[in-house]
Amino acid sequence: MSQGTLNDVLNAIHTKQFIVANSEKNRETRFRLGLTVDDLKNIILSLTSIDYVSGPEDDYDGSDGEIWKFKKQAFGETFYIKLKIKEPLIAISCHIDNIQI
Repeated sequence: MSQGTLNDVLNAIHTKQFIVANSEKNRETRFRLGLTVDDLKNIILSLTSIDYVSGPEDDYDGSDGEIWKFKKQAFGETFYIKLKIKEPLIAISCHIDNIQI
């Protein structure tokens, strides 16, 4: 995980070129923990190279952008975070790891 990639992520969030996908798992995590989208953004803003799991990877659908995966402790839970690095940055996943719906 390069510091440059983390800087790109932080810059995208600070310049509001950032989207949190409205997936069922992301919504369920917000509901269960009483979080807002801003709380999820703050989790992503706190990522460090220690949280890195894998990437870059091509998106399975062949679209532009790289996929990077992280796991981060926050709010008493382990969060699974999958980011698509492109403009805008997309948080495809930012939810409790292995959440059951």
